[in-house]
Amino acid sequence: MIITSFALLSLCIASFATNVPIFDPDGPGACHIYQMTLYSQNSGSSSSSSSFGDFGHAFVSFSNSHDFSFQMGKFVIPPQTTVFLGKWAGTVCNTEYTPHAGVEYDLEPYLNGGNSLGTSSEIIRAVTISVNSASATEASTFASNQNDGYDVLTNNCVTFATGFFDCCYGSSSIFSGYNLPSQLYEKLGQLSYCQYLSLSDLPSAVFWFFFDGNNVCHTVR
Repeated sequence: MIITSFALLSLCIASFATNVPIFDPDGPGACHIYQMTLYSQNSGSSSSSSSFGDFGHAFVSFSNSHDFSFQMGKFVIPPQTTVFLGKWAGTVCNTEYTPHAGVEYDLEPYLNGGNSLGTSSEIIRAVTISVNSASATEASTFASNQNDGYDVLTNNCVTFATGFFDCCYGSSSIFSGYNLPSQLYEKLGQLSYCQYLSLSDLPSAVFWFFFDGNNVCHTVR
């Protein structure tokens, strides 16, 4: 069921605590108030198929540990809250097709709650970095500009997730030219601060939401 709404505070995921290695592009001790995580799946799950002939999915989460709200893409994140962002070509949830192609918010936790994000034995690779205010603002602009549109090879989940990471990283890309889930999955495994997660390490949600071309928010459950 799709609900048009502007009130989303009840849909947000409280920042979830995980003991993970955090890389700071600005050097040790910078202690920024934002964090982002890049996730990569490399599976044959039909729900997470992303690019033609290369199954898997990539997505990101952004955590606001500040005492003030922060605009991330089209969504204002409340304090002490995490939001997930991923690019999809449209999805089927509870047999209802949602035609929006572009950035969806908290869809991965929603699918995880319904056991359709992947398999229980699947290993997800992820990297977490701290983010300064300037880089967070750049990532917000990127997510907003990427809100609508999808192409199976040139504008997909991987190009969005790595582009978002590059904005947060704030320097030259380490994922330049990547557009397939398997490429990203392999590269993450080569990084010293890579995390190896299962689906049980990720939160679940009962709603997800997206913004249409008129900036109207639609929640889906």
